[in-house]
Amino acid sequence: EITFLVSKKFSFKGQNGNEIKPVEIFSEFKYPVFFSLKKEIQGLDVWQNGINRKILILVHFSRTNFLEILEFSFSKGQRKKSKYTLIKIFREKLDSHQGEIRSLLWLSNDNFIVSLGGTSKTIQTWHWNTQKCTSIIETYSKGLCFGLCGPNTVVIGGKDGSIELYDLISSTLVWSKTGAHSGPIWTLDTIDNYLLMSTGGSDGILKIWEFESNTISLNKQLLIKDQILGIKLVPTRNLIIVCGISSTISVFFLGTLQFSFSLLGHSLPVITIGLCDNLELIGTGSADFSIKIWNLNQKKEVKT
Repeated sequence: EITFLVSKKFSFKGQNGNEIKPVEIFSEFKYPVFFSLKKEIQGLDVWQNGINRKILILVHFSRTNFLEILEFSFSKGQRKKSKYTLIKIFREKLDSHQGEIRSLLWLSNDNFIVSLGGTSKTIQTWHWNTQKCTSIIETYSKGLCFGLCGPNTVVIGGKDGSIELYDLISSTLVWSKTGAHSGPIWTLDTIDNYLLMSTGGSDGILKIWEFESNTISLNKQLLIKDQILGIKLVPTRNLIIVCGISSTISVFFLGTLQFSFSLLGHSLPVITIGLCDNLELIGTGSADFSIKIWNLNQKKEVKT
């Protein structure tokens, strides 16, 4: 099931910061809209198409390796009621993955999707209009997470604690570091200008890295003493948000890694973090089967 939380006012901020009407993502969280897909969802990502401003949802289903792209839209009906629709525009089984798909990414040109295979040790690029795989890169380590660190470059965190940087155009390994962490890297996050990255994993150490000419250097680190499962960088507010095996969400100052405040409310490990465009609200998902919305300015829970 996919749930959209929408408000009375509709607006959407594009990549250039200009407001585009009439669609908004999540401000007041008063009107949940539910869509049942009748399958177990492993991951999803929301993307606003840069060509025609359509809102697209990339969904990856557990165990089956099926990938779907859904188009989310709404129209105003009678008595000022809005009608929401979710239309399937793409479906493909990623057969060439010999194991589970750990993660999926949109590329910035809107036409390509990149998938990370863990046990198969591959990075695959897909053209979603033709529904064909365009390239396969064999990785050296079993990737657990990955992110964009350039328009055509991805960085992966490995099960053995290594970090690897791959160029998607040439399908080559650009840079790697073994022993970046002493155990599996469960999560990483990069910022939009591709200058900074943060990693965390089973060793409980939060690390901040800098990108320099296709290399990555360690900038600073902090011992959290808790397995880190999720990280979100908020450089414009000088914050980094961390969640892990404990149910606590911790917020640190990005520049100094000094503790700022914590958010309490989940009862089991917090495994994912999402950040709203206004940089004021975050959403967290937990093993306690709940999703919570938090206000960073007020430092409190807004909605469960």
